Amino acid sequence: MINMKGTVIMAVIAYGVYHYTHTGNLTLIPPTKSAVVQAFQKAQSSRASQYDVEVTKKCTRVGGGMVKEGVYACELELSSKSGGEQPFIEKILIEKKQGNWVMRNK
Repeated sequence: MINMKGTVIMAVIAYGVYHYTHTGNLTLIPPTKSAVVQAFQKAQSSRASQYDVEVTKKCTRVGGGMVKEGVYACELELSSKSGGEQPFIEKILIEKKQGNWVMRNK
């Protein structure tokens, strides 16, 4: 009986940690490249439809807390889908709000 009780307690703790890390604004690790691209496309939907977007460097922490609410600077390369112009670099700030990575206004 004691072994079962310990297992249930561990399962509850594990679920609590999982839920907190996936729904909170925990930012111990930088956003993935796909999360950065999605945040850019959501914030700049009209521009994003005209360009192919690629993250050129790993995002670096530039502000916010060490564990929660961190702000990261990311560098994107935008290439025109029509091929009419040269690719260019754009720097953006990204942060986690309500469990999702979003682009921050500069």
